[in-house]
Amino acid sequence: MNKGGNCGRPGEEPCSTGEVVITIPKPNGPKANPHLYLPGANPGSGDPGVIDGNCGAYGNCGGGGGGYGENQNDPNNNDSCGKTKKQKSNPDYRAKINVLESNLDLKKETGFIEKNDGTFHYKDNANATEDANTLSLPDPNIFKDIKGFMHTHPNNFEDSNGNMRIGFKIFSPGDVIYFNKMVKNAKDNGKPLDEVYAVMVSGNVTYQIRFTGDPNQIKTIYTNTEFEYREMYKSYFQQNSKRSDDLNFLKFIDEVMNVRGITLVELNEDGVPPTMKTLNSNKDGVAKAQCPQ
Repeated sequence: MNKGGNCGRPGEEPCSTGEVVITIPKPNGPKANPHLYLPGANPGSGDPGVIDGNCGAYGNCGGGGGGYGENQNDPNNNDSCGKTKKQKSNPDYRAKINVLESNLDLKKETGFIEKNDGTFHYKDNANATEDANTLSLPDPNIFKDIKGFMHTHPNNFEDSNGNMRIGFKIFSPGDVIYFNKMVKNAKDNGKPLDEVYAVMVSGNVTYQIRFTGDPNQIKTIYTNTEFEYREMYKSYFQQNSKRSDDLNFLKFIDEVMNVRGITLVELNEDGVPPTMKTLNSNKDGVAKAQCPQ
C-alpha cells in the first residue's frame, strides 16, 4: 500500500481492518485453556505461559505502567458522550453488537458498516494470516457515505498445527487508518465529526474510537504503510509489556503514527456510562473521564 493508503485500487492492498496476531508454537506441556496462552509469561521457558484474567497479548493486564488518572476535561463538554450513550440505547445498534459477540469463536473477523442514512450492512469477507486477521471493507476513498464500522477481534484459538493464534484485543493501526479516512469524508461533506465511530468487539472488552480533536488534526498521510505499522505495533507492545493495552495503543498512535484527536471509549456494561480514555498531560498514563448518567 502506498504511504497514505490508496487501498482497494489495482496493485494495492484491499481496504481492511486488521487485528494484529501473534502465532505461538504448540506447547510441549499439557494443554491448558487455549484462550490463556500468552507469550512472555514464563521468561526462559520454551513454552508460553498461562495468565489468568483480562490480560493483553504480552501479559499486560489492567492499568499497569503509568497508571490511570482522572481527565481534567469535563465530559459534559464533549458531545461524543451523548452520541455514544444514545447509540448504545439504539435497538438496531445493540442487535448488531449482539451478532458480533456471538461470532467471537469464529476464526475470522466479521463486522458491519453503517452508512449516513442509518442502514447497516454485514461484512464477513475476511482473511487470516500468521500475523493478522483482516476484514475487507469498502474503499472510503470511493464510498464516502460510511460513518461507522463495527468488527470483531476473535477469541484466541489453536490452529490445525496446534499453534496458538493470539490476537490483540485493542484497535490496530489499520483500524485507525480506516477510521481517519471516514473522519476526513465527514469533514469534506459537512457532516458532524463526532458522529463518526469505529467499534472493536472482543471477549475481554468492547471499545469505540471517536474523533474529539481539532479538524485540522485529521491525519490521512502516513510515514509508513499499514503492514509496516503492524510489525512496529507488535514490537512496541512486546517492548512495553508491563503497560496496559489501552495505554500502549494511545501512546503508539501518538508517538509512532503521529495521530492526534482520537479518544478511546470503553463501552461498559449496560447501565454504566462509557469511559473516555486519552493520554494524560504528561503522556505517561491514561486519563479517564466517566460520561455522566
